[in-house]
Amino acid sequence: MRIKLSGILKKVKQEIINVYGIEKVYADTFDIIKWPEGSSQAAHIDDMTDAGQGYDFFHHRKYASLIYLNDDFIGGETHYPQYGIEIKPEPGKLALHLGDKNHLHGVHEIKNGIRY
Repeated sequence: MRIKLSGILKKVKQEIINVYGIEKVYADTFDIIKWPEGSSQAAHIDDMTDAGQGYDFFHHRKYASLIYLNDDFIGGETHYPQYGIEIKPEPGKLALHLGDKNHLHGVHEIKNGIRY
């Protein structure tokens, strides 16, 4: 699979500005994550200011975004347990959320295939 990444960060930053009405966005990371079969992620928040000692360096994470790159796998939905919402990954779909304790999120187990 070949994906052109140029300009994606700029587009995501602009979408966060548009959706949340803020003036400036700083992206601390831009990663492509390979989720192999059997992997999952427990529900968590991205701004871990209140998580206790050692996590203070995440206090700047006010917003988060996910871009789904593929859908040729089973499982791997992003879920927001506080709201009963699940997002089915589709290539190019962008999910945005605040990083605070009101936006707990995780990833259901990938049952078959690899999620990017």
